[in-house]
Amino acid sequence: MQILSLEHTSPSTIARCFNDAFADYYVKFNANETYFINRWKAARVSYALSYGAFEEERLVGFMLMGIDQWEGLPTAYNAGTGVIPEERGRRLVEKMYSRALPALQAQGIQQSTLEVITINEKAIKAYKNVGYEIARELHCFSGEIKQTSTDRLYKSKHIPFDTLPTPRFPYSWENNLQGIKIAPHHYEYWYIKDDNQIIASAIINPGNGYIAQYFFTDPDQGLQLLAAIGQHCPVLKINNIDSRDDITLSTFTLAGLNDFIQQYEMKLLL
Repeated sequence: MQILSLEHTSPSTIARCFNDAFADYYVKFNANETYFINRWKAARVSYALSYGAFEEERLVGFMLMGIDQWEGLPTAYNAGTGVIPEERGRRLVEKMYSRALPALQAQGIQQSTLEVITINEKAIKAYKNVGYEIARELHCFSGEIKQTSTDRLYKSKHIPFDTLPTPRFPYSWENNLQGIKIAPHHYEYWYIKDDNQIIASAIINPGNGYIAQYFFTDPDQGLQLLAAIGQHCPVLKINNIDSRDDITLSTFTLAGLNDFIQQYEMKLLL
């Protein structure tokens, strides 16, 4: 078994291993190469600082690392780690980390972060063995908006990055502005007004109903926004809402969306 950088491994090879590794995952998952390339680009994945486990030149495990500033520090984000079923139990995750962490430190990376489903006890144990600690709990919602409205919804292909409100709690890695700015053509800025003032808004992918960011100060405004969005995108998905954000959690619950996954955000100081 060799642990090597993924710098010279094709995205199609990594995508195939990803699908094989997650075939028996808690959430059914299977995607094509284009989906993975776009997602890894938005996650700022550095293939040179990502690692794979190779058995006779076959990729049987992988660890993808996104590199960027996070909370004021140079950070590596674990954008996906997996091992195909028949190679599990060989501590390959720890072996990949044994190669990745020195390389990250050599590049000046000061911390690493990741997300893991709360019921995935084996993965949590493996990450704790590496040195990660649980930092916060996150909730993912999806479903159909229970009640729509005919309130006017304003749409703009221009996202006002410089004037967006400060969130109540930090967005997760893949929902922050750095990732959105990499592929802004996928998103639009939708909002509602009262007395000619924007009272609630969202950065949304209109093609699939994915809300990356949202801005409202109380559940009534949030429900009004979601009801207006529901005219155009009745099925929505929102990932990684901080468990302390009672306003947002109650808003999406009241709108009829399902809190279908809970995750831990874990951190490791290097």
